[in-house]
Amino acid sequence: MSGDLWFDWDEDKRQVNRNRHGAPTKRNMTAMSKKLIAPTRAEDVAITAATADGPDSWEMDEAGFAKAKRGRPFAADPKLPVTLRLDSDVVRHFRATGKGWQTRINNILRNEIGL
Repeated sequence: MSGDLWFDWDEDKRQVNRNRHGAPTKRNMTAMSKKLIAPTRAEDVAITAATADGPDSWEMDEAGFAKAKRGRPFAADPKLPVTLRLDSDVVRHFRATGKGWQTRINNILRNEIGL
């Protein structure tokens, strides 16, 4: 099949990844041992045509490109960076709750002052 892709085994890269991410599991070793298959040109054209009629698919015209901006949209009420001194045990407690710990502190402060 003309669309088949094969990859070469790189022992050095495997060792770097093993050191970085730990020992491989049965699941990711199974994924690594399978052949990757890319669609043929005809299949790619058929997939593109099928998705073009979808409700989430649209063509951007020149006016749309002119108004387009890269990056994240600006918030109507952006948060302000501040320096705040907190007790170390308080910071440890919130950091231990995982990602979003600063947002949780913000929400607690908002609730405390009735916002």
